[in-house]
Amino acid sequence: MGDLGFLFSGATALIIIAAFTCVLLPLIGFFSYMIWNRQRQVSASQSWPTTAGTVLSASVELRRSRSGRSGYSLSHYPVVVYDYEVRGQRYQGNRIGFSEIGTGWAGPAQQKIVRYPVGGTVQVYYNPQNPADAVLERSAPGNPFLWIIVIILAASLIGAICFVVAMTAGIGVLLQMVDDFVRQLPNQ
Repeated sequence: MGDLGFLFSGATALIIIAAFTCVLLPLIGFFSYMIWNRQRQVSASQSWPTTAGTVLSASVELRRSRSGRSGYSLSHYPVVVYDYEVRGQRYQGNRIGFSEIGTGWAGPAQQKIVRYPVGGTVQVYYNPQNPADAVLERSAPGNPFLWIIVIILAASLIGAICFVVAMTAGIGVLLQMVDDFVRQLPNQ
């Protein structure tokens, strides 16, 4: 058996770690920012004033988006359009919360819009600095998928670093142990 230690020399290890870091760290940062920004919006909205609004329409919208090699996927989103007035100025909003999650079937979106009957009165939370920025719900749906992505990416980065460090430090020892074991096996 030859020594494969040259595959994980110090320079090669640094290149591998740098490559994984350059790919995974921005992804971790991007998804962490998405989570942080949504929570920041929710926190800020807790002090927003309210006004009465009227629901103009409520429907489930089917949206098409790119989906890997398979082409496209379709998701159902709840859409509620409402009008409201702040300091004598009329506004029209269409955000229920700070982020809506589409689903592969219409059920969850239909359950959401049933709470907003057309012509009904709703409580509208609006940003006092920008009254056009308004929502009906001061929350963001929990999206554990984003946290799962962040955890998987972080674990992948840590795992890659540990693997490369272990291979750099121990490939010669490991290969010698395997070679010794193989030599002790009876010839068949």
